Amino acid sequence: MIDARTNHNPDKARELIEAAILSCNPPTQIELAARMGITRQHLFHMSRGSRVMAYEFQVMLEGIIAE
Repeated sequence: MIDARTNHNPDKARELIEAAILSCNPPTQIELAARMGITRQHLFHMSRGSRVMAYEFQVMLEGIIAE
């Protein structure tokens, strides 16, 4: 099991979101937000740093990038 205490890095939110958007078809924030089950606004705020990226979202983004 991955330990969130050592692997969680909220500072990587913008980088992960940008990479995950490129993995979507079509490559948009709207498509990525739909795949993650969140609003586009929530995704936007995470990418800008006004909301902290939860560990679960980091795992989701890394999974989408790995697809």
